[in-house]
Amino acid sequence: SERISDVEKMADGVEAAITLEDVDEARVGLVRLEEAIGALETYIRQYKNVFLGPGWAQVERRIATMLNLWGRAPASMLTMVPQELRVSALMRYMKEHPELNLELRGDELYLKGEQS
Repeated sequence: SERISDVEKMADGVEAAITLEDVDEARVGLVRLEEAIGALETYIRQYKNVFLGPGWAQVERRIATMLNLWGRAPASMLTMVPQELRVSALMRYMKEHPELNLELRGDELYLKGEQS
């Protein structure tokens, strides 16, 4: 994940500043590193809420309902999912339901044969 590599780069920068005894740079780097770790923790918590446990069943029901009604499931309609995870949710649904013959076009999941 990009977030993880960002945290690693920041940690390397802080470690270098500490090694060089650049206290000011280390202090600034630590603040940024703490913020990046906080953002990563939030992302992990959101990911768990969406994809692990009972949250996924709700997402799956919403996607199934949209496909049944419209033949498509727009990511924007997955309002219970954080925006940055919506397309991932559609991709997971598609992988878990190969029998439905689904296709991801941009940020919408379609039953193949349905027009936009």
